[in-house]
Amino acid sequence: MYIKKLVLIVLTCGLSILIFSGISFADIKEDWLNAAQNGHLDVVKALLVKGVNVNMKNEKGVTALMFATQNGHTEIVKELIANDADVNMKSGHGWTALMFAAQNGHTETVRVLLDNKANVNVKSKDKHGWTALMSASGNGHTEIVKILLDNNADINMKDKMGRSALTIAEIFSKENKEDTVKLLTQYKTKGIKQTRNDIANSSAIESRANQAQLHFNKGVILLGEENLNSAFKEFEQIVRIDDSNTSGLIAEAYNNMGNILLKQSNGLSKDAISFYEKAIKVDSTMIAAYINLGKLYTNIGIADKDMKSFKNALKIFESANKLSQNEKIDDKLIKVLNEELVRAHLNLALNYVEADNSQEAIKEFKEVISLDPQNLQAHANLGFEYEKLGKHREAIYHTKKAIELPDSEKVGIKIDLIRFYNTILEQYE
Repeated sequence: MYIKKLVLIVLTCGLSILIFSGISFADIKEDWLNAAQNGHLDVVKALLVKGVNVNMKNEKGVTALMFATQNGHTEIVKELIANDADVNMKSGHGWTALMFAAQNGHTETVRVLLDNKANVNVKSKDKHGWTALMSASGNGHTEIVKILLDNNADINMKDKMGRSALTIAEIFSKENKEDTVKLLTQYKTKGIKQTRNDIANSSAIESRANQAQLHFNKGVILLGEENLNSAFKEFEQIVRIDDSNTSGLIAEAYNNMGNILLKQSNGLSKDAISFYEKAIKVDSTMIAAYINLGKLYTNIGIADKDMKSFKNALKIFESANKLSQNEKIDDKLIKVLNEELVRAHLNLALNYVEADNSQEAIKEFKEVISLDPQNLQAHANLGFEYEKLGKHREAIYHTKKAIELPDSEKVGIKIDLIRFYNTILEQYE
């Protein structure tokens, strides 16, 4: 039972009383926060009657309201707010109750917080610098995204990496990605209805930075409408504006221009390379551009069976990897980077196999395993390549490892691996 010394007695008449005999402040605080976190409304109400401090925090600066919103205990949230819980209080990392609710997809809790004047545009103080809208977008909580936008969430705010909620949804959202991206794009359109007229009327533009932002917004609208040629032209206008305040937009514009060229060429436009390189030149911390450039080189390597392209991809990913160690990069983006590193090493290894270069193939397969120890293709191919070189012990080890991996069942190669394994054993003996 999570309550240590605090005893809740429910009388037959339905009333609750608390026995506080011998209870320290630390015990009361722990019971209070645990009750809110685990959804025990009776305990919360009883403690409030006894005068507990509704806004007390734990060592990480988390309040009962934050715990309740994190887990979607809406009735407790209402009770706490009714007893003067501060809806805009921040944790040690600068998180508010609204951020916790938005990140975890608790729609009704979000509504309650907004109805009680929760600040919708607060940014966290952690390495991400996300708002509630960014958290909801990155996790694909489309309904919450709409609620936040309808309550004046700023769709153009940027995190510490210079990414908007739309960019975050495109990169990180797993569930409901298409719907979330579509919704954010629609709201960008709704929020800047006058953009086309504003661009035509220079008197409405107060500065070159504003002009760049207007072109960027219009480009995003057109991109969402799949009007790729027109979107490209809008992003092209941004890079022609020479203003020190537009460097972030210029980098994003170059990155989007590269993406558009890839969409128009099924992911294989070599012309996109220069745009990603320009994005990196303008903003050397733009990890998304590094990943896009590396992915493109990998795709070209696969299509053309070109070793040099794979090596270029690995060089780009290595630069991004070093950057990630010095910059505060989102964990999800780091995961994407590692996945692309694995893909580049694996396909380079397979090209070495085709070229009958077992030594280099083995080297690359080992790199794959260092990044992804459970990679079936790497272990299986290492078994084959070691056997070619007469290194039976190593061949046995990696083939056995491949057989033991769950993925061997899914892709239907387990029987072939077992046959190969038994053949090696016979030769080894």
